[in-house]
Amino acid sequence: MTKRFIGVVLSSNNFGDSDKFFAVFTRELGLVNVVGKGVRKLNSKRSPSLDTCNLTLFSLKQTRDGYYYVNEAKLVDEFFNIKSNLVVSGWVYYILEVLKNVSVAGIEDLLMFDNLVNTLKVLNKKPSKRVVYVFLQHVIVSAGVWDESFYKDYPYLKYINSNISVSKQDQSKIDMFFTDVISDLIEKDINSKKFLSSL
Repeated sequence: MTKRFIGVVLSSNNFGDSDKFFAVFTRELGLVNVVGKGVRKLNSKRSPSLDTCNLTLFSLKQTRDGYYYVNEAKLVDEFFNIKSNLVVSGWVYYILEVLKNVSVAGIEDLLMFDNLVNTLKVLNKKPSKRVVYVFLQHVIVSAGVWDESFYKDYPYLKYINSNISVSKQDQSKIDMFFTDVISDLIEKDINSKKFLSSL
């Protein structure tokens, strides 16, 4: 059975001589693990559409054992400006890794998908660390661990949804708040911690 999905590539891992595993966050099924046969070959036409952070339209074949295989992949948006900026790409790789770790495969989450794509579009057009914070806050709220008391206990969080200038000290506190809460949520550290560097 072949199905069509639109999704953001969260990560990829090589296996075999020319294949890859992909973690893709789709609009229709949430997190999906996908096999790309032969995509590491030099003449693969699908490979450019399967880079991490790409928004891609997939044609996937589902086998009887439940695995998805890439039949076709058509690039929708590669978010070129994000990938051209070392700092912003670090932020994005962080949120993609967070989303991969908090998501349950096969569970639709339209709001999360729309927020992810909107976050990528905004960061691609006008980078702002506040946009990253708002997305991470949405992840924490969706996981059911956000508490309104956070604003009282960590007063610097009030800057997330405002245009007020933030001191370097408060910036550092906000960074550490999110990395600590996310690490507790997924019960491990995120590899992409370099996102803490700011513009």
